[in-house]
Order: sequence, then C-alpha cells, then structure tokens
Amino acid sequence: MWYNISISPLGGRLIVFSQLYCTINREEIFCFGNKKCRIYTVFSVSQTPNKVIAKRGENMHINMLNEATPIKPYLYNGYLEAILFQHKDYKEWLYSNYIQLVYYNEYDRSIYLDYEVPTIYGGCPLLRYSKVEIKEKNEFFYYIKELIKDGKYIYIFLDEYYVPTRLAYHKEHYIHDQLIYGIDEEKEIFIIIGYDENHNFVTSEISFEECYQGYMQTDDNWYLAFLTMTDEEYKMDINKIKIMFEDYLYSRNSKEHWEQYMDLSDYRSEFYDTRNNVDSSYGIGIYEALTKGIYHCMEEDIEIDYRIAYLICEHHSLMKDRILYYIDKKILPNDKDLISAIDDLIDMTKQMMHACFKSIYAKDRMSIYKRLITNIQSIKEKDQMIVSTILERLGA
Repeated sequence: MWYNISISPLGGRLIVFSQLYCTINREEIFCFGNKKCRIYTVFSVSQTPNKVIAKRGENMHINMLNEATPIKPYLYNGYLEAILFQHKDYKEWLYSNYIQLVYYNEYDRSIYLDYEVPTIYGGCPLLRYSKVEIKEKNEFFYYIKELIKDGKYIYIFLDEYYVPTRLAYHKEHYIHDQLIYGIDEEKEIFIIIGYDENHNFVTSEISFEECYQGYMQTDDNWYLAFLTMTDEEYKMDINKIKIMFEDYLYSRNSKEHWEQYMDLSDYRSEFYDTRNNVDSSYGIGIYEALTKGIYHCMEEDIEIDYRIAYLICEHHSLMKDRILYYIDKKILPNDKDLISAIDDLIDMTKQMMHACFKSIYAKDRMSIYKRLITNIQSIKEKDQMIVSTILERLGA
C-alpha cells in the first residue's frame, strides 16, 4: 500500500492512497550559515522504476538525471543518488553504504533517524562539491550556463516565492534547496528538480529572471555549489563493510572512525558539524532509543514521529537488495533462509509502519503505543539475528 504523506509547517496533511509503494514527504528546518532553511524529506519502502532524463541540442542542455532514485530519505541524499546512478560503479557504491543508522536522542530535533552516509555536501568520492560566490546577474547566468554545458549540476538555495509549481510560489518567502541540471536558452529557462505543490519529486522549469530573484533573496547564501561526478573507480571494500555491519550490530559510535564512512578530504563542516555533538544511538541501539521515544510520546500524549518506522522499513528493504547483490557477486553464499528471514523482517517493519500511521488518527493511541513497544523488541531480535548471520557469512 502506498501512502504519500506530506506535512506542512502548520501540521496539515495531504494523504493519497495507491497500491504501488509507500512514501512519506516531510520538511526539516536546517540551519545553513546564519539562515534557517527547509529541507524536504522522502521515505520510500520500495523502489520505483528509473526515469532517466538527458537531452542535448543547440540551445538546450539537459544533463542526465534519475527522477526515481532508490534512496530518498532527504534531498541531500536524493540529489546525490539522482546524479550517481549513471556512474559505472554505482551499485558498488550503493551496496557499500546505507548500512549504519543513527538516532538523535533530542526530542526537539525535526529529524530523529538518519543514515550514517555521505551526502551531496561531501564525503562521497564519486561526486565533488565546489562553490563559487556570485552576486551580479550577468555572472549568475553565465556561470550556470557554462557549468551545465560542461556536464555539471548546480546546487542552490532559492526563495520559493519565485519558484513556479512550489507551494510557496507567490504566497510566502520560503528558502529551500534546489538542483538545476538543464537550461533552455531559447526559452530562457532553467530545468530544476524538487518537490512541487503536490509534494512530488519532479522536474519543473523556472525562468532566468525568477531564478535570479529567488537567489538574491537568500542573503548570506549568495553562492553556487556545482557538482561534478568523477570517473573515479569505486570497488567494494569488504573489510569496511564488515566494520559497518559490526558498528550496526554492536551499536558502536560510527564517528569514532568516520573515515570508514566518509571521504574526509571532501568534508563540509556547515552540514556535518551540526550533528556531530548530538547525543545519538547507533545501529541496533536505535530500537531502545525508539522505545524510549514512544514512552515519551505516551507521557506527553503526542504523536510518534512515524518517519522513523518508514526509514527502518526502507533500510531493511535495501538490505535485501544488498544481500542479493552480494550473493550474485559471490561475496556471500546463496542462503534462502537468510533471504526469507529478511522478508519476515520487512513484513514486521511494515506492520510497525502501519501502526505508527494509524496512531495519528486513533482515539486510543496508548494501546497502539504499547503494542508498538512489544513489536519493536521482536524486530530488534530478528534484526540482530540477521546481521549476526551476515557477519558470520562474511567471515567476521
């Protein structure tokens, strides 16, 4: 079942049902420089077919991009994966990452659960993030045009008051990150991707003039970040993968050896430093943290952050794809019992996900929370068994 749920700053919800897959969109308030910006989030529990876009012509230059990325917990992941899918070693990258989870134990944070993984802000050896400060209009258009023609992607913050198809368009001033990946010089428009007024992750157009106006409203963010996909080879490092699985199983703080997760030569302090000093739980430890979080919701009689359940479900769904890839590569032996156990775990997390969603509207929220606590313990035990088996098969 598919729920496409979006939460506005005022808490309103847009709910759509289908029978294909399950996603959640949400916004995060993110401090970038001295300015608060909103970053949407998306959770998907199954992969959608790739929608690949690319076009070249005399006056039109659209770089290759995948609208339906397999990982979209947040835009800083979604944009990264939308670009990287075309890399020759993309599967090696994908199935070497997104193993470790981190849960932020502060109840006033807008994001509780996340992947411990490189983002568009840096740390990924397959993508380079560079900045150029620009204020003049002529420079603005020139740099974007030349960078796009050179096969690069533009990561930029705009005031969505000036961005067509956005909820804030001509309604409110709303700073948000965008990805520009194409240009039509004849029509004088840029091609961008992001969330439209219906909270769909889609391509849209913005005129040169409105793009510049939106850019100039961002005050201290007067710069373009251009992204370049490298041709660097990426091959799985089984020893690093073992460390990630061990970190997950034993709830170890990944940041104590972050070089296993990040290319620290491309570290962006403006993003990562905001999270480094937050009290956190890791791997299997997220279940205990989640249980405490549910008790907190019970005490305060508030809604659970159901995005957590969606991300856990996505994590386990990706784990199945990962194990199948390892089997295909002869990294792991074919193990039908292991695959069956992961399928069971996915079903268990889907039930948790549906319970979290149901609790939003239930009159007797407390009884659902009590069942969730019991279910989380069962999920934790199943997850421990599966990861222990994987490590054993990897020879750890």
